[in-house]
Amino acid sequence: MLAILAKNRTRLGARLTDPAVAGAIRAAYAASLARVLPLKAQLAATGRLIDAIVYRLYGLTAAEIAVVEGRG
Repeated sequence: MLAILAKNRTRLGARLTDPAVAGAIRAAYAASLARVLPLKAQLAATGRLIDAIVYRLYGLTAAEIAVVEGRG
Protein backbone atom coordinates (compact mmCIF):
# COMPACT_ATOMS: atom_id res chain seq x y z
CA MET A 1 0.00 0.00 0.00
CA LEU A 2 2.68 2.50 0.97
CA ALA A 3 4.76 1.39 -2.03
CA ILE A 4 2.01 2.57 -4.36
CA LEU A 5 1.86 5.89 -2.58
CA ALA A 6 5.65 6.20 -2.71
CA LYS A 7 5.43 6.17 -6.51
CA ASN A 8 3.23 9.27 -6.28
CA ARG A 9 5.11 10.98 -3.45
CA THR A 10 5.53 14.22 -5.39
CA ARG A 11 1.75 14.62 -5.50
CA LEU A 12 1.14 13.83 -1.85
CA GLY A 13 2.73 16.81 -0.21
CA ALA A 14 3.63 14.67 2.81
CA ARG A 15 6.60 12.52 3.72
CA LEU A 16 5.75 8.83 3.86
CA THR A 17 8.78 8.26 6.08
CA ASP A 18 7.05 10.27 8.82
CA PRO A 19 5.60 7.65 11.21
CA ALA A 20 2.54 9.81 11.91
CA VAL A 21 1.73 10.09 8.19
CA ALA A 22 2.31 6.39 7.57
CA GLY A 23 0.18 5.50 10.60
CA ALA A 24 -2.64 7.76 9.46
CA ILE A 25 -2.54 6.20 5.99
CA ARG A 26 -2.61 2.68 7.43
CA ALA A 27 -5.55 3.56 9.69
CA ALA A 28 -7.50 5.12 6.82
CA TYR A 29 -6.75 2.09 4.64
CA ALA A 30 -7.95 -0.31 7.36
CA ALA A 31 -11.12 1.74 7.83
CA SER A 32 -11.81 1.73 4.11
CA LEU A 33 -11.30 -2.05 3.96
CA ALA A 34 -13.82 -2.47 6.77
CA ARG A 35 -16.39 -0.70 4.59
CA VAL A 36 -15.42 -2.14 1.21
CA LEU A 37 -14.98 -5.84 1.99
CA PRO A 38 -18.62 -6.44 3.06
CA LEU A 39 -19.79 -4.69 -0.12
CA LYS A 40 -17.44 -6.82 -2.19
CA ALA A 41 -18.84 -9.95 -0.56
CA GLN A 42 -22.40 -8.82 -1.30
CA LEU A 43 -21.50 -8.17 -4.93
CA ALA A 44 -19.97 -11.63 -5.26
CA ALA A 45 -23.07 -13.24 -3.73
CA THR A 46 -25.31 -11.25 -6.08
CA GLY A 47 -23.20 -12.35 -9.04
CA ARG A 48 -23.53 -15.99 -8.02
CA LEU A 49 -27.30 -15.59 -7.65
CA ILE A 50 -27.59 -14.01 -11.11
CA ASP A 51 -25.50 -16.84 -12.57
CA ALA A 52 -27.75 -19.45 -10.95
CA ILE A 53 -30.87 -17.74 -12.28
CA VAL A 54 -29.46 -17.58 -15.82
CA TYR A 55 -28.34 -21.22 -15.69
CA ARG A 56 -31.81 -22.27 -14.60
CA LEU A 57 -33.49 -20.08 -17.24
CA TYR A 58 -31.47 -21.79 -19.95
CA GLY A 59 -31.84 -25.21 -18.35
CA LEU A 60 -28.11 -25.86 -18.21
CA THR A 61 -26.83 -29.15 -16.84
CA ALA A 62 -24.07 -29.35 -14.24
CA ALA A 63 -21.60 -30.27 -17.00
CA GLU A 64 -22.64 -27.27 -19.12
CA ILE A 65 -22.34 -24.95 -16.13
CA ALA A 66 -18.84 -26.29 -15.48
CA VAL A 67 -17.86 -25.45 -19.06
CA VAL A 68 -19.35 -21.94 -18.81
CA GLU A 69 -17.49 -21.32 -15.55
CA GLY A 70 -14.23 -22.66 -17.00
CA ARG A 71 -14.11 -25.76 -14.82
CA GLY A 72 -14.68 -28.34 -17.48
